[in-house]
Amino acid sequence: MIRSFLFAFIFGIASPAFAQSYDDTLFAEINLARTQPQAYARIITERGPAIGNSAKAVTDAVRFLEKQKPVASLSFSPGLTQAALSHVLDTGPRGIKGHAGTDGSRVTKRVDRFGRWDVRVAENLCYGRLGARDMIVCLIVDEGVRDLYHRRNIFDKSFRHIGVASGPHATMGYMMCSDFAAKYTEGGRTLARR
Repeated sequence: MIRSFLFAFIFGIASPAFAQSYDDTLFAEINLARTQPQAYARIITERGPAIGNSAKAVTDAVRFLEKQKPVASLSFSPGLTQAALSHVLDTGPRGIKGHAGTDGSRVTKRVDRFGRWDVRVAENLCYGRLGARDMIVCLIVDEGVRDLYHRRNIFDKSFRHIGVASGPHATMGYMMCSDFAAKYTEGGRTLARR
């Protein structure tokens, strides 16, 4: 089991079952950080430097988390998950980085394909050969991102719904996409497939 996990992870070959398990872990990690920020500060202290974040960026993230009040867990959204997966399947195999799809779509358009969002919507992306916990650590540390929007999205109390998807990326090994919404009405469509 461990060998097949490592093989799939190292070489970017992810079966649907592996990808679903990874995505479930990403979802759980985001909710753990939101609901137990002080506990997550300890995780950042341990994992941040181990995955290459600078001491300054790790210290900043830990200070933020130590002061952060717990925020409600996000609800899993099938539609937001489909939107995230559609972006992973569109850009990952082509080695494209960023929030624009090959058709020029942005998160607002993608999430509307699978339901309807209201008030606010946002998207976090992360790339690399990292475990699920380390992906979330990178997004919370948010080193090199001037406005720390990945961190802000994770801890934004107006967000109530999330969809998370991951998959192979042609140049970065792996990518994850998380789409957040304050309000979201499921549309029932399922188009993206692994």
